Amino acid sequence: MNPRTRSRTYAGICALALTAIAVLLLVLTTRITRRTDITATRAHQLSPRTAQILDALRRNATLAIAADLSQLDPVSRQSLIDVLEKLQRPASKGATFSTRLMNTGTKAGLAEFDALMLDLAKGESTAIEARTAELTKLTADADDLARSVQGLVGLLRGAREEVLASFNKQAQAGWDNLAANLSVSEQNLKTAATTAREQLASQNGPLPIPPIDQAKATLTPPAGVLASALTQASTLCEQVYKAQQTTGALREKIAPILAQLSPLRDRAGRLATGLSTLQVPRVLMVARAVERSRAVLLIADPRTPGAPLDVVAIEPAAILQAGNQTGEFRARAEDVIAGAIANLNSITRPRVVFVHDYPGKLALMDWKPFTLAVKRLSARGIDAAEWAVAVDRDLAPDLASHDPLRPAVFVPLPGLARAAGDARAQVAALPMYINALKALMESGRPILWSIEPSNIPSIGSDDPIIAPLLPLGIKADTARIILEESKLGTRRVVSPYFDLVPPPDPANTSPIPGTLTGLRFRASFPVPIAIENPAAGVQAWPIVVIPASEARWAENEWSEYGRAVAQLKGEYAGIDYAPAFDAKADARAGAEGFVIAAAVERPVPPPGAGTQRVVVVGLNGWFLDALTAQQAEIDGRTAVLFPGNMQLLESSVHWLAGQDDQLVRTASSSSTPTIPPLSDAKLAALRWGLAAGLPAAALVLGLLWRLWRG
Repeated sequence: MNPRTRSRTYAGICALALTAIAVLLLVLTTRITRRTDITATRAHQLSPRTAQILDALRRNATLAIAADLSQLDPVSRQSLIDVLEKLQRPASKGATFSTRLMNTGTKAGLAEFDALMLDLAKGESTAIEARTAELTKLTADADDLARSVQGLVGLLRGAREEVLASFNKQAQAGWDNLAANLSVSEQNLKTAATTAREQLASQNGPLPIPPIDQAKATLTPPAGVLASALTQASTLCEQVYKAQQTTGALREKIAPILAQLSPLRDRAGRLATGLSTLQVPRVLMVARAVERSRAVLLIADPRTPGAPLDVVAIEPAAILQAGNQTGEFRARAEDVIAGAIANLNSITRPRVVFVHDYPGKLALMDWKPFTLAVKRLSARGIDAAEWAVAVDRDLAPDLASHDPLRPAVFVPLPGLARAAGDARAQVAALPMYINALKALMESGRPILWSIEPSNIPSIGSDDPIIAPLLPLGIKADTARIILEESKLGTRRVVSPYFDLVPPPDPANTSPIPGTLTGLRFRASFPVPIAIENPAAGVQAWPIVVIPASEARWAENEWSEYGRAVAQLKGEYAGIDYAPAFDAKADARAGAEGFVIAAAVERPVPPPGAGTQRVVVVGLNGWFLDALTAQQAEIDGRTAVLFPGNMQLLESSVHWLAGQDDQLVRTASSSSTPTIPPLSDAKLAALRWGLAAGLPAAALVLGLLWRLWRG
């Protein structure tokens, strides 16, 4: 064989060998796979919070999901299966966590789920009987109350002529309206009681359970309306009785009315409270889910032997509703499931109490400005309540109690009355709002304190809203906002918005900043906060910092600029006038930057009374839906623009409630996969590898080839 033929033969053999190796590797990759998550937020793994919650599980649990899987698109269905596979834990890691996915789009799946529900109903038979008896008694109380109010209406109508004699026809018409309002309210309650009694005598579909939830829903609204009407009637009658122009005859008519009103008002209050606190058996939530042929249940061994299984019902739409992108769907499903598991782990259920000056109550779950925040907290097992200081001068007794199993975290919402455009209500409620904040501070309650800029310091007065923070060593400069100037083409532009990505800070011993690392955070019209001379025993940590820069300063004359930005709906680039730094009135940050959020912990007097935690954020509206709902398409994925804002809310609430073990990042905050930034050394290595590595590798391969050929 001549050299040329031999060379060609060797080359053919090498080519065949390399082809065979490539085919073999291709086959192996289809059977043996390994996924490596290189994103900075670990978007394709269980979040640290979920992993920590699973590790803390001490009772065997099963996640049962029943749904028509054909209603999910293939991508969302596969994402759900992936999450369920990652969640499973064998007994070797403590408690077993398993999953069951039942396809109710098939007969076998429906039969499996029906059997599961019957087992749950049998396990809760004692609780079902107790709740049925309790609601039956409340229904009878509602009937008795309606009859008593009917007699009161007769007394009110009997005094209408005396009202006319003492006042005028307009007052008489108001008196008639009062009687008519009470009459309609008692008739509605009586009708509701009859309907509720019929509902309790029926059965909820195939399950041997009366529809307690429906009967409760029937009675609760009219009971609340009647309680409110009796309160208004009591107030009006007292005012009329004490009025100077009231005749003796009218007072004789009103005296027996007042004698009846007080006990009736108390009975109505007890009825409304009893209905609101009545616990519906959890199996009924499951039954409602069955009607829609889908449910998500977390079933765990009981805490005490012999008790029924512990069941947490999860809203199916929270998991089974497809998201816009795979990452969004996976993160939402993981977070919701992790929150339910955390409820099983912990006997502590914090409550967030929103304190506000709005002239009325807010429907928290449906109040659009922060619906997402309330739902996010609810998914973590954190309930929401409110203290409307303009309506309730004193805190509700259940919220005022220092219950270690139900710690209340207070979240003041500044400026709601002003935002509603009710200047009169704002002026009237401001003193009550300030007194409420003082009372919370003096009683050592945990507070997530949001601060907004104020014009009060510009007229030479101290801002009364932030005065209670001074003993903590926290001084918020509400007279100034932080601004940043830049160039837009040839124009000078000043912005009140800062998009921050907090870096790691190993020196900060507070656990909150670590949950925000790498998450984009939006600060709008930030107020600088100074930590100055905290008292003995007080500890303070910065949480969010705007780095110092020559282009940034704290502006004193910001009012006109702020109004212009508001009129342009945030389009600050279109403002002709913009403030400039004035060394006499404005301030620049030191080397540490502008602190805009801080955490404080102090001992509560007297010694031994415990500690108080406060988180102060120099922003207003930083967790409202208008900000946290903003999304953008990043590399083909729909992602939340500012996940750090919601994460700060959640981390602050957990820390304030004393749940330091919950201070880890959630999956929703990490649903946007981002590659971590490369250091200068890594960038240099990549450049040299591409510039010199590839030619060097070709040279080495060529030398090896020549050596092999001899």
